[in-house]
Amino acid sequence: MLIVILLYALSASSLTIGRAIFNYVQPFFFLAVRMVGVGALLIAFSLLFKRDAIKIRKGDWHQFLLMAFFHVFLAFGLELVALQSIESHHASLFYNLAPFITALCSYFYFSEIMTKKKILGLIIGFCAFLPEIILSCSSTHFGISWAYLAMLVSIITTVFGWLTMRSLLTKGYSPAFINGIAMVGGGILSLATSFAIETWQPVPVLSWSKFIYLTALIAFFNDILFYNLYGRLLKKYTATFLAFAGFLLPLITAFFGIIFLSESISWHFFFSALLVFIGLGIFYYEELRQGYKL
Repeated sequence: MLIVILLYALSASSLTIGRAIFNYVQPFFFLAVRMVGVGALLIAFSLLFKRDAIKIRKGDWHQFLLMAFFHVFLAFGLELVALQSIESHHASLFYNLAPFITALCSYFYFSEIMTKKKILGLIIGFCAFLPEIILSCSSTHFGISWAYLAMLVSIITTVFGWLTMRSLLTKGYSPAFINGIAMVGGGILSLATSFAIETWQPVPVLSWSKFIYLTALIAFFNDILFYNLYGRLLKKYTATFLAFAGFLLPLITAFFGIIFLSESISWHFFFSALLVFIGLGIFYYEELRQGYKL
C-alpha cells in the first residue's frame, strides 16, 4: 500500500508544479519539450537495456498511436489548459471519476469482477468529495466551467490510455518503451499545436531558468517515476484498484498546494480523508480476497 501512496504523491507533484510553471512558459510548448525529451530518454533506455522490447509488431501500431494521441496529447494538454483557470486540488477532484470509468471498461475488456463490497468501496470514496465538488461547481463562472469540462475529458482519455497500456503490457512490451513511444508522438502533436495557437516571439518562454528547472522536476517525478511505476504496478494490481487509489490524489495535491502554492482548503478535506481510507480499505481487501494481487 505504501508504494501506491508514493505513486499518487508523484502524480500530485505534477499538478502542483504544472500550475506554477505557467508563469514562465505557454502550456503546449512546455508539454512538447517535456514529452519529447523524456520520451527520447525512455526509448534510449529501451535500446540499451531492453533490446527485445523495441520491435513493434505490425498489429500493435494502432495501439501505440492511440496512446500518443489520447494518453499524452489530449490528456496532458487538456489538463494543462484547465490548470490555468482552477486550483490544483480542485482539478484533482475530477480524478475521482476515474475508478468508475476504469471499472466499467475493465469489466468489458478484462473481465474484472465487481463485487458488492467493491461497489460499496467505490461509492464511499466518491461520496467523500461530493461536498467539495458541489461547492466548487456552484461557485464557477462560464469560463471556469469550460476548465472543468477540459479536466473531465482529460480524465476519460487518461483512463483509456492506461487500459491501452495494460493491453500492450500483456503483449510483452516494457513500460519504458510504451511510454517512450507515446510521449514522443504526443510531444510532436503538442509542438504542432503550439505553433498553431501560441505566441512565438521568438519562443513562448518568459524565463528559461525557471522553465528548465520546473520542467526537469515534473519530468522526473511524473513522466519517469510515476508512469513507469504505474506500468509496473499494473502487473501486480488491477487497473480498477489503481484508479480507485487515485482518491488519495486530491488529498495529497491539497497538501502540496498549501505548502507550495499558498492555496487554501476547506474542512471538507479532513472529512474526505477519513472516508477515502475507509473506502480504499474495503476495496483493497476485497481485491486480496479475489486473488488479484499477485
